[in-house]
Amino acid sequence: MSKERKLIKSLAKRAVDFFQSVADIMKGSLKDSDSVEEEKKPRKSRKKSKKAKTISKKKIKKGKGKGKKGSNKDPDAPKKPLPPFLLYSNNRRKEMKAEKIEMNVEDKIKKIGNEWAEMP
Repeated sequence: MSKERKLIKSLAKRAVDFFQSVADIMKGSLKDSDSVEEEKKPRKSRKKSKKAKTISKKKIKKGKGKGKKGSNKDPDAPKKPLPPFLLYSNNRRKEMKAEKIEMNVEDKIKKIGNEWAEMP
């Protein structure tokens, strides 16, 4: 057997031993956590008063958060180009309108999506 093979086998054995010891430790810690959960007493549920409910609702206000204060974007910056699918679908919708194809919006979108998928 070559030196490389012996080295690989010894490393593999060490790895197996290591992971086995980790598994044993984890089993022990799981047993400890199970016993801790059994010792805990269940909490009594408290009803919130009306005042507490209104205060908690006020804290969850939607809108500007503390993290963002205005936008730092340049208003004169050019817009990003549309993805190819959107360009195709916009043109195809105009064509369908010109051809006076009567379909509801969902069917048009499905048809355009299928045409796009079939393209090479």
